Amino acid sequence: MSGSDEPGAGPMKVLLMGLGGCASIEVVSILRKQRQPFESVRVRIDGQRPAAGDTAHPARPYSAIHATFLVAGEGLDQAKVDRAVGLSIEKYCSVHATLLEGVPSMTWTAELVPPEKK
Repeated sequence: MSGSDEPGAGPMKVLLMGLGGCASIEVVSILRKQRQPFESVRVRIDGQRPAAGDTAHPARPYSAIHATFLVAGEGLDQAKVDRAVGLSIEKYCSVHATLLEGVPSMTWTAELVPPEKK
């Protein structure tokens, strides 16, 4: 781990990576139970923090986090994918539950993407 001018992810980015990993594991589990023909699940997470030097928030905690889940596969049902992502984030992901009290805005979307060519 590192600071902003060093190689590697800093602690705040690792926090987002933990959220993405936890939620993705749950999404995969739910999609399997739904018998959805997915090939891959990727997540892109963006977090908003106050600017450096903000004296009102010197620790610069996240004020908003948005996760985009990219689910690939032929014949996927958007409603089932949305349900899997929603349940993952809102019910099963322990990292999300831990962050929920301290981050005022946490949102998500799910996108169906074409499978990768082999």
